[in-house]
Amino acid sequence: MIKIKKDFWTQKDVPVIHFRQAKIEMTFADGKKVGTIKTLDFQEDAPTKAQWLESVQNQFDGVVDITFQDWGVQSCNAPEGHPAWKLLEKNA
Repeated sequence: MIKIKKDFWTQKDVPVIHFRQAKIEMTFADGKKVGTIKTLDFQEDAPTKAQWLESVQNQFDGVVDITFQDWGVQSCNAPEGHPAWKLLEKNA
């Protein structure tokens, strides 16, 4: 989700990106465990274990299970050049 907000320091409109993040510990088929941080697109309800598992399985081969700590909704100003800045051009 992208919202247009005033930057605290400059008071200029900036696009703010909202997303979900979690710390994930993956268990591989050989029993090894590895940790990672994953990001999903914004959604109101907390992502399920199945959603986080699918996300890591799409990136890492051999993941059979996960445990995770959902950090909830995160946000940040879109970096310069991000497509979200085009929203400001439309509103100008």
